[in-house]
Amino acid sequence: MKNLMLSVAGAAVFFATTPAISQTSTLYGVTGAANGDVVIIDVASGIFTGGPTASGAVFLSGLAFDQQSGTLYSLDVFGDPALVSIDLNTSQATEIGGIGFGGIFTADRARSLAFDSSSDTLFALGSSSSGGDSRLLSIDAGTGAASVVGSAGLPDELTAITYDPVTDTLYGVTSNFAPLAPDLVSQLVEIDRATGAATVIAGLQGASLFDAIAVNPFSGGLIGFDAVTGSLLTIDPLSGATGVIGETTRNGITGLAFVPSGFVPAPGAAAALGLGGLLAARRRR
Repeated sequence: MKNLMLSVAGAAVFFATTPAISQTSTLYGVTGAANGDVVIIDVASGIFTGGPTASGAVFLSGLAFDQQSGTLYSLDVFGDPALVSIDLNTSQATEIGGIGFGGIFTADRARSLAFDSSSDTLFALGSSSSGGDSRLLSIDAGTGAASVVGSAGLPDELTAITYDPVTDTLYGVTSNFAPLAPDLVSQLVEIDRATGAATVIAGLQGASLFDAIAVNPFSGGLIGFDAVTGSLLTIDPLSGATGVIGETTRNGITGLAFVPSGFVPAPGAAAALGLGGLLAARRRR
């Protein structure tokens, strides 16, 4: 059995101009470190503060919020990958079930998450054992089981996805794993949820390895984390133009999701988390 320790630190509430998600929402992120931190990120500066280092060999990838059920999902991709839910009031992660797909150290590995509110479907990405092209996966939110939707049909690997409920679009990004090669750039794509096929929207100049993206409910644009520079970036969903918000206080963000204020811990609880952090454990059998 393994123990997962989650820590939540800091608090930030921001005012949105669109009612698509909520009048106020908070940007959460998960780190792909062995401590499995959950953090709150300032969308104006990119700064976040991690909680105490927790024990356990766990690697979280992807973050997606289902507003209908109030559930925040992530993937534990260490060992036998599983879908987990995260309770932001207690910091506890609960395993829902194995996804039946490879983990971080395997060729056929799963990563990232997006929740399509139009069909109540969780999507993830699966890397091909032959490298390059990625596959779109649908995940049963009740059991965690993953099914292959189809291939993206791209020469480069998709590394992150997110869903925009306003435009009804599933976005993805490919990443340039050779950041010193100026002729290779990451790409923003739109993914067909019925077939998994990806259509390139634009190249993403100024970023090479996106490990996480999310739709910004305040601007309608995208926010992404570039693992090479450790920076939080804005992404124009039409042109692919990027802008630096700021460098995070540490690298390793592997999932991003905005959560409406009604699902965020009360101010008193958030203040307590900022001072010392709450720790909770879940056991995997």
